[in-house]
Amino acid sequence: MVAAADGHARPDVDVVVDAEGDGEMAVAVARQVTACPDVVRLVGHPARYGTGWDGHGYGHGGGPRGAGGAGGAGELATYVGGRRIEGVRVGPDAVVVAVACRFGPTMAELAAQVRAAVLIAMPTAPRIDVIIDDLEVDIPAWAGVT
Repeated sequence: MVAAADGHARPDVDVVVDAEGDGEMAVAVARQVTACPDVVRLVGHPARYGTGWDGHGYGHGGGPRGAGGAGGAGELATYVGGRRIEGVRVGPDAVVVAVACRFGPTMAELAAQVRAAVLIAMPTAPRIDVIIDDLEVDIPAWAGVT
């Protein structure tokens, strides 16, 4: 949480605000990624991922502003044209995508699907980081689990 000018606490949000056309790229990336057969949805709130492998803050304790603290949760989103594209951040050094996927394929296969989709939308992406935030399991009705 960070203090806003009006004195109210606001969540620390890791977002990009359409800088130099990145918003349009984020829309294209989101469209391609959600077309992947094993991607259920984009996820805008990967929580508690620390600062990532290389200091990119994906959750608490990191972020481009170094804000946040233990136990805090960040969001991954891009704002463009008054709307929010959850689960996608296009930056100068990396594209970060957070997704929920179907249970079945391996994590490597899921990440490869997402990376391939990002490369269709952004062939010159310098690096693609994929966060698999959740897995959706289809349980058949006959199993009796609700």
